[in-house]
Amino acid sequence: MEADTNFTNSKGVEAAIHSLAAAGSAVVVPTHDPGQAAALADEALLVSRAGVITLGPVSEVMQEAVLSRLYGIPMRRIEGPDGRPHFY
Repeated sequence: MEADTNFTNSKGVEAAIHSLAAAGSAVVVPTHDPGQAAALADEALLVSRAGVITLGPVSEVMQEAVLSRLYGIPMRRIEGPDGRPHFY
């Protein structure tokens, strides 16, 4: 799978990931996009150059303070109209 996908292809990849997980497979998705991670994962492992920042349920891990520490910049989380979290 190509690391950089366009919007249409990324929706297909997300559907395939959900299908694999629903079938009982463990799926590991490395990504730099916190919104994608929050949408796809049950748990997240956040890693920086210094090592592991945190590991846990997405609802606990994908928070503004944690992501701000990870990226070294202020991060904001908003809920989109689709109910998915978006970060900027």
